[in-house]
This record gives sequence, structure tokens and C-alpha cells, in this order.
Amino acid sequence: PLPDDAEASIATGVKAKLAAPAQARAMAPLRLEETRADFAAKPAAPAELGSAALAAQAEEASTQLLYRFPAPISLATGHTMMVPFVDREVDATRTWLYQPATSARHPLAAVRLRNQGDSLPAGIVTAYEAAADGPMNFVGDAQLPLLAKGGTRFVTFALDPKTDIRRDDKGVTRTTLGKAVNGTLTLTTRSRRTIAYEVTAPPEEDREIVAEEPRANGWAPAPESGKVEETPTQFRLTIAAAKGQTTGAALTLERTDSQTVVLASLAPEDILARIRGLENQSAALKETVARLGAIVGDITKARAERGRLDAERKKISDDQERIRRNLGSVGSGSDLGRRYLDTLKGQEDRLTEIARQDRKLEADQASLRQTAEELARQLTL
Repeated sequence: PLPDDAEASIATGVKAKLAAPAQARAMAPLRLEETRADFAAKPAAPAELGSAALAAQAEEASTQLLYRFPAPISLATGHTMMVPFVDREVDATRTWLYQPATSARHPLAAVRLRNQGDSLPAGIVTAYEAAADGPMNFVGDAQLPLLAKGGTRFVTFALDPKTDIRRDDKGVTRTTLGKAVNGTLTLTTRSRRTIAYEVTAPPEEDREIVAEEPRANGWAPAPESGKVEETPTQFRLTIAAAKGQTTGAALTLERTDSQTVVLASLAPEDILARIRGLENQSAALKETVARLGAIVGDITKARAERGRLDAERKKISDDQERIRRNLGSVGSGSDLGRRYLDTLKGQEDRLTEIARQDRKLEADQASLRQTAEELARQLTL
């Protein structure tokens, strides 16, 4: 015998009957049973089991559900029995869940449970559907995690090959607007992503498809998407597809990002990159973009010329090192030595000219950057 205040946890055994609401039963009558067996016992009389089920009290502990039975149950060695201790109705709606990561073309046959009572323990759910002529047809088995009070859960059974879905992710489009005052630019970028669906229902049956898409931070459904359910991890769009027809629907998501930069603190090419391509271009902005484009072009040319001069300086330096070694071998008084000295003198003159040209190019670059900064400060949007 078990003690009078024996505790039966989830792992001990569960049998629960879940009945769909009236509307759901009218569409697709279902009978769900959640069962997990396993008392080793002698079968008790039906009256005993019914009494135990009605009298069992549920208690929610921090990490589990406990069920307390007020009366002992005697179990004989080598026998097993199933003890029902939850017997109530739970709202259940027949639906089809489309998860692109699971199957790109077909939804999952599913039941959506809404638990308005105490938490339901985890268990195996078996679903039956009432056929038009009366008999109950087996739908499938699925595992139900713990379903908390007030919670909603999809229980999925198998792919539905009779329903075809085409999904087209059209990608992200961005629109950037700018506002510039006293050299400070505020950029507002609106991003939109549209996912289109085409659902072809079977010839004899309507389909209510719930399309799931992963939820990303900062994104929200656009108004034209209609009613979209949001969970911490998913967006869910419901698509009603009439039998034998192809129904189109779209989920549009959007987000807005803002960024403020001080244009005068940027290099000219970065200033140009920030203001080029803004949607709210004005005549003044177009003129500024053109002038900055010319400035960036001149800076690029000056940078390239300075690079060429630096390469020439390095080549001359390497050549001088060779000439000095040779001069040490032949002596400065010989004809060849004098030729080496003349070459060194010419190279030194060229190095002096390279240094002068480099300083000028550096000054030109600084002047061009200053002009770009002034243009950035004067820009108004």
C-alpha cells in the first residue's frame, strides 16, 4: 500500500482527455489522450480509479508538478495498472503549422492547445479525428511538453503532403533619409522584408495554415500584414486557404535604425559615402555631392602620386647603398669612382626634388580635406 499522502509526480503516470471547443469540433472533431503509464500494480476497480482521479490535488513545485492522492492504492507484485488523475477538457483547434526549416513545401498537421486550467504535465498525446460517417480515425502521436496555465502550444503529428506551399523571401530593401544641421548628420534607415506565400489546399478540404518565421530583434510586422501573432521567438501569420484553390498572402516586417555622425570629423571619402544615395536629395545636396566627388578624386590622385614618389625614393636609396659599396672598392680617385660620385650627386638632387613634391602634395591633400570639412559644415538637409 502507498501512504495516505503519497505524491505522484509527472514521471509516475498521466492520462488526460482533451476535448476541442464547439467550433473546433464542428470543423474537425478530435479526441486527444495524453497517457504515460506505469504503476506496477493489480488493476483497481473502476470506481477506485475514478475516485482517485477526481480527488487528486495538483501542486506546482518549482521544477515539477505533484499530484497528491488521498487514498492508498494496493498494488500486487508483477502487475501493472494505469491510474488516471487528470480528467478535464482543454481547448483544442485543428490547424496546420508551416515551418520552412522543417519542410519547404508542406505544413505539419497540428493541434493548437490553449490551457485555461492548472498546468498540464508532459506526456504523449494521441489524436483521433471523427470521420464524416462516424468512426474515429487515428491521426498520430506526439509529445507534449509541460503546458503551463494560460499557455498555448502546438502539437504536431506529421507532414501534410496534400497541401502545397510556395515561399518566396524577397529580401530586405532599405530607404535612408538624412537630416544635416551644422555639420551633424542624422541618418534614418527604414528596412523592409517581405515573405510571400502561395498555399494550394487539397480539393476536398479547407486549410488554416499558421506560417512561422523566426523573430529577429528590432523587427516588427508592418500594418499591411494584418494580424500577426508574436512570441518571444516567432512571428505567426494565419492563412485561410479554401479547398482546391491557391491563396496568396504576405508577411512584411520592418525596422527603423537611426545614426548620428559629425561629418567634419570624417575623411572626405567617408563624408561622400554618408550623403550619397539619400532618398531626400535636394539641389544643394546634389551640388555638395558633386563637389565632394571632385575633391575625393583629387585626393586619390595625390595619394597615388605620393605612393609613386615613395617607391622611387626607396629605389634610389637601395641603388645608393650599392654605389657606396662599389666606391669603397674602386676608390674615389679612379675614373669609375668619379662616375660613382657624379651618380650619387644626381641622385641626391632627385631625392631633394622628391621631398619637395611630396610636401606640396601633402599640403594639397590637407587643403582638400579642409574644403571637404567646410562643405560638410555648410550642408543643410
